[in-house]
Amino acid sequence: MQRVLALTVLTLVVFASRSESRTWSIFPDPSGDAPTIQAGIDSAAAGDTVLVHAGTYSELIDFKGKPITVYAASGPGNTIVHGTGVLVGAGSVVTFKQGEGRESQLEGFTITGGFRGISIINSEPTISGNIITANGMIMNNLLDGAGILCWGGNTTKVWSPLIRENEIRENLATANGGGIAIGDAMTPQVLYNSIFDNEAKQSGGGIYVFTQEDGTVLHYNTIDSNLALLQGGGIYVQGAGGTPLSIDIGFSVLVKNTARGMGSSIGGGMYLNNTNLLGHHLTVVQNTVPAGQIGGGIAFDGGTPHLEKSIIAFNTAGGGIGCSGGATPLIRYNLAWANAGGNGAGTCSTWDQANANLVADPLFCNLDEGDLTVEDDSPAMFPPNGPMGAYITPGCSATPVLPTTWGSLKTRYH
Repeated sequence: MQRVLALTVLTLVVFASRSESRTWSIFPDPSGDAPTIQAGIDSAAAGDTVLVHAGTYSELIDFKGKPITVYAASGPGNTIVHGTGVLVGAGSVVTFKQGEGRESQLEGFTITGGFRGISIINSEPTISGNIITANGMIMNNLLDGAGILCWGGNTTKVWSPLIRENEIRENLATANGGGIAIGDAMTPQVLYNSIFDNEAKQSGGGIYVFTQEDGTVLHYNTIDSNLALLQGGGIYVQGAGGTPLSIDIGFSVLVKNTARGMGSSIGGGMYLNNTNLLGHHLTVVQNTVPAGQIGGGIAFDGGTPHLEKSIIAFNTAGGGIGCSGGATPLIRYNLAWANAGGNGAGTCSTWDQANANLVADPLFCNLDEGDLTVEDDSPAMFPPNGPMGAYITPGCSATPVLPTTWGSLKTRYH
């Protein structure tokens, strides 16, 4: 009887705690439960939802350590938080800096017009389903992470925010990380994002990683048409400590990224310095560096990186993979094809001739139109190496060869 009573009391407590959570409706006029998004956050308690309705909100918002959800009811196409309506260059449009955890969630907004889109400092929130665009347009200061900055410091904790299913585009970093910058005690999970047309005046046009902590995961991302004026047009990774950094980059596309820097090893698609990369299931295509430099697709500079089951093809300068700085990579089970300057350059110039690597046309479904899935008869699909590349299932059938007869030919060309 006492056990039943205890369970009943526990159930009532749990039910009561859930029933106490509240939704705060916010409208741009402002006629809701609070006059602004920030006022809604200030009023909310743990577990509450701040439900933001369609409109443009000219404000900067701070979660203030609260485990709440700030959600756009009509999605990012209709719900905009615009930083420049407050003051040009005033700060980040959205800030997490008081130890927020994954239960602090931002979902469904367009975040624009700040000197930075989102700042995550000593926190690990969930950022999902947003458009983060046109941030960082300030030229007087060096800026890392124009779209999103993840930075952890002055704590004993390693932070792991979740950044998923966002569109991160057209942001400008006057230093590093046009789309995302990751630094110090941070090991985020960056999943299913589209990161394109960002620029860094230094390195990491799409993503910049400079940390001493192992464990960052970059999976299922499309890194497209980003620019770095130094190294790592698509992705730049460097271990900040004395030992090589472990990082997992997989199931992703790096296409049409550019690095314009000086030096022998640049990395149009991806530049990795002092890493123990686990790189797998990548499609690295049409990336470029200036003539005479190496690593049009990928540049390995030092460390012991590991790359497998990837397609390295049609990179337009600098070779498919370039190695320098004493890098000792393990490159196996990959496919190489038609890279300007050779499939390999530098100290790994013959990588495509060993370790079960394959030189063959990957048979993309429609390279000219940006479809980087492969035909069902692509060599990238066949064992023992396959599937190789970002897409593990075919995207189209091979062009059919139709049988014909002499009579049908005469009819066709009569």
